[in-house]
Amino acid sequence: MKFTIESASLNAAMGWTRPIVERVSVNPVLSNVLIDASSGRASFLTSNSDIEIRCAVMANIERAGATTLPASVLGDIARRAPEGQTVEFDLDPADDQVFVKVMRAEYRLATLPREDFPVMEDEEFDTVFTVDGESLARMLDAVKFAISPDDTRRYLNGAYFQYTTIDGGESRLVAVATDGFVMARARMPAPPGSESLAGVIIPNRAVSELLRCLPSHKGDVEVHVSERKIFFATPKFTLTSRLVEGDYPQYERLIPTTGANSMVAPANGLAASLQRLAAVLQQNAKTEPVLSLDFSEGRLDLQIIDKIHGKAEDQLAVEYLNGEHKLKFNQRTMLTIFSQFGEAPIRLTFQDDPRGSAIIEEVDNPDLIYVIMPIA
Repeated sequence: MKFTIESASLNAAMGWTRPIVERVSVNPVLSNVLIDASSGRASFLTSNSDIEIRCAVMANIERAGATTLPASVLGDIARRAPEGQTVEFDLDPADDQVFVKVMRAEYRLATLPREDFPVMEDEEFDTVFTVDGESLARMLDAVKFAISPDDTRRYLNGAYFQYTTIDGGESRLVAVATDGFVMARARMPAPPGSESLAGVIIPNRAVSELLRCLPSHKGDVEVHVSERKIFFATPKFTLTSRLVEGDYPQYERLIPTTGANSMVAPANGLAASLQRLAAVLQQNAKTEPVLSLDFSEGRLDLQIIDKIHGKAEDQLAVEYLNGEHKLKFNQRTMLTIFSQFGEAPIRLTFQDDPRGSAIIEEVDNPDLIYVIMPIA
């Protein structure tokens, strides 16, 4: 194997693929990147056994071939290579080393056999459709924070992804996540071909990696789904992930159909208030900050108390006509939720019982909704 590649292309390829490589792996070859050079392109593939990310870039191939190299070392070489330079790769079959040259800098990197690299097997995908990448990223980002870290309930360790129809017969793609304290549901118009997506659970790590990669891609994303895997493809990268096994809860039952009290306010105003109050919070505190909300006619009083730094209070004018109520929530969770709505007005609906779940939704858009439990 011998080829040359632009330093910017190598840096981009390692930027896509390197982050999923585990620092310590039971299988040493998973610390490597699989490089396959042929037909005018160099393909870079990394894996953690459950997720694969592949990036192919243009290269000048003198001798086709494939091998694996330490991903961390090659990533550092790529990052340090000056822009506008070429990087030369030359595999020496005599000692199983790859000679890498950047300008006058020369490296000899140890290889591991490509045959030892566990590439996921091919399979038939039952559902194939194309979706706008920005819309997909926005939907997944809106629910990701609610994915449960509890390994005892693995079916909650991911985002539920399905096709559904809503009132009026309109079709939607839906992403849902819950950790038992907050449930997030986001929807977007469903593209043709997605009708057979009955419902799968995308692992948390796969959601994170997809959200890391998608902002650098402007355009459509191909989505392929089977019973065991999901595959995302763009001109810049592909991501394949195993799916979480198990039955996801019937999330629609978690959404209250009625609420005795309702407040309307701009989401950005609420988010800004919570950011101001956060000035008194300790950095890296072990306990979660508690936000107190006091509702009265036309007014919302907000308060955070920190045991070390003291207390912070704020007051906002809101649309609220019910009697006085007081609720407590996790401040970080509420800030994350409010930040998802931008400048849109939102409605917070809650029960007379302070232990009952509350609903946060955009006033004019039912596609994004959160259900959150108050703190007793």
